[in-house]
Amino acid sequence: MPGLVLQALPQAEPGPARIGFTVTKKVGNAVIRNRTRRRLKEAARLLLQTRPVGAVDLVLIGRDATRARPFLVLMDDFARALDKVGVA
Repeated sequence: MPGLVLQALPQAEPGPARIGFTVTKKVGNAVIRNRTRRRLKEAARLLLQTRPVGAVDLVLIGRDATRARPFLVLMDDFARALDKVGVA
């Protein structure tokens, strides 16, 4: 997706989904990276409230385009990424 990269790995045992966030130094300085990570966290929080997933490990990787994308478009990117990896 243009706004993020999603990696998913099914868990061996049933349980709640675990989610991690990462943003590399290529994106910018610490302030920009933290802002990008916070946007990813909020998008994941809001989307996973309405569309819960279980027994999967998710990693969201922020891109340079993540901070510039409108928030609703970023949430749509995350939803489409979940569909693409077959999680939801």
